[in-house]
Amino acid sequence: SWNIAPTHRVPAVGWRDGRRALRSLRWGLVPHHARTAEDGAKHANARAETIFERPAFRDAAHARRCLVPASGFYEWQRHGRDRTAWAFAPADGPLLALAGLWDRWFAPDGAELRTVALVTTDASDDVRAVHDRMPVILPRGAWDRWLDPRSELDRVREVLCPAPVGTLRGWAVDPRVGHVAHNDPGLLDPPPPARQPSLALG
Repeated sequence: SWNIAPTHRVPAVGWRDGRRALRSLRWGLVPHHARTAEDGAKHANARAETIFERPAFRDAAHARRCLVPASGFYEWQRHGRDRTAWAFAPADGPLLALAGLWDRWFAPDGAELRTVALVTTDASDDVRAVHDRMPVILPRGAWDRWLDPRSELDRVREVLCPAPVGTLRGWAVDPRVGHVAHNDPGLLDPPPPARQPSLALG
């Protein structure tokens, strides 16, 4: 997909029996203790600074951490009332490993729903001019530390930081990305030039 939004399904790598396991989850975390599944879209992102304390994320942060592979992500840069869409992709390599939290929720009829939230942190210099937050991007050496629920929390917290400068490249893209009905490679093209007003001479 070229345009994934909350409530869409995403691949995620979790931890099962001491090994990484790939599964499909719905983006927008529904805590296992929620009364309904309606609030999932509100929990698409979780701030790294508070995941171990906030009730919506606390249990998942301790026991159900995951990685979400992605070829990039979008952010919006605000100019007063106007906005510019930007894409960020790995400067080297095909994929990023984004830190996530997952949970399972059971409906009254017993149906199971598995959902995920992305963990965010302060923006690095690669992103800061566009947005003040960014997803936590985990280097390969931190994957198992993040996934393993037996990891010491102090060591887990150490990886919840902005990615090193130079990890990402960014560029302005087509504003159509703001509408999830659009899903094609052209979303990554530079935005069309602004239309100039015409003059009628006579």
